[in-house]
Amino acid sequence: MKALTLAASTLALSVGTAAMADGPATNAAVLDTYADIAVANYSDSLITAQRLSAAIDTLIADPSAEALEAAKAAWLAARVPYQQTEVFRFGNAIVDDWEGIETHPETGRTKLNIPTMQSNLSYLSFDGKRLGQMQLDRAHQKNSIRHLAVSAQGDVAFAMQWQGDLTADLPLLGTHHLKTGKVEFAEQASIRNMNGYLGSVAVSKNGNHIATTSPRAGILQNFKGTELFEQTVITDACGVASSKTDFIVTSGTGVVQSRSGLSVLHDVAWDNHLIAI
Repeated sequence: MKALTLAASTLALSVGTAAMADGPATNAAVLDTYADIAVANYSDSLITAQRLSAAIDTLIADPSAEALEAAKAAWLAARVPYQQTEVFRFGNAIVDDWEGIETHPETGRTKLNIPTMQSNLSYLSFDGKRLGQMQLDRAHQKNSIRHLAVSAQGDVAFAMQWQGDLTADLPLLGTHHLKTGKVEFAEQASIRNMNGYLGSVAVSKNGNHIATTSPRAGILQNFKGTELFEQTVITDACGVASSKTDFIVTSGTGVVQSRSGLSVLHDVAWDNHLIAI
């Protein structure tokens, strides 16, 4: 892992140095370096995940205190490069979300500002200028915007996680368009129906459908616009991405399933997010 990361860092430095020697860095050189670093990070993550899988297999086959400690150590080791790869899932070219939750290193994952949090969508130009912003209204003050998907038409679908009483009956899925400023909510993706938590969101290639998941509720929802088109029960469903003609869903139980029903079970537990490449 260290070798790969070091190689990526060295490559980034060498490309940057070469570009500076010949003049300003080009977009192509920056993109190539960024891609090489991403490959190195994902390679590290794969290697450590495979080691974790082997440690878990050993623990299951011959349980012991030593095997448990080895599996725990492998999990901690695998977590480091995985967290590094998370940077490649964020930073949309036109819009980013401010989830609104404040934490501090001294208090760990404790949420410090729930009574005053304010989530928003901020639209930026490529040179960093703010083009616009949408802030949730007071009724949605405890809704934290966590996941985004952008259609080819520029519509933004945003999935939220509720930070308050789960008996509230507000939607967790919305759409927004910068030019019109219109905000719409999908009422069926409610706090009650989805147990206060949406894990992922994706938009179909033609922009007509939005899919969202809730691992807590074990549900995949497919919306046409903001109207519920269909709903499927999938235990621990979370990852969702759009293919050319369908949505693909992954779960913590090892399932990879298309919206149309094709399902394959793998001997792994898929994590929360899925990216089509």
